[in-house]
Amino acid sequence: MSNKVGKNHEHKRAGRVIAFQAIYSYEIQKKEVSELLSFVSTVETNPDGLSYGKFLLEGTINNIHVIDALIKEKLIKWDFNRISLIDKAVLRTAAFELLFSDVPDVIVINEAVEIAKQFGNEESYKFINGILDAINKTKKQNLKNCQEH
Repeated sequence: MSNKVGKNHEHKRAGRVIAFQAIYSYEIQKKEVSELLSFVSTVETNPDGLSYGKFLLEGTINNIHVIDALIKEKLIKWDFNRISLIDKAVLRTAAFELLFSDVPDVIVINEAVEIAKQFGNEESYKFINGILDAINKTKKQNLKNCQEH
């Protein structure tokens, strides 16, 4: 891996963590996107990480109803309101990134799993991996169906 790719990965990781934390804060404090973006702007990190974090945050909040509906669709014998706030923030951010970015799916899911391992409980990463994998399969099937028509 070249140094540039490695640094880009680090910037995106920082952005993902920033976005995850802001989405978690959104869920607890019900702040407006502008307030969350102001908070994110105060985080000390590189400009690329900050920019990616803002992209993920704004996109996730602006598409939260679509994202939540997709997550709910993939829950089997589990109520959306029972998902921990940490897991919900990781899922929402990663689902947005899966659906609306050009980052390879495997990287998005792996990064979400790593964030879940860092911030969630000991079972979080398995739950998040399963839901994101199901969302990804639906995305791929939808793309395939569109290409056939």
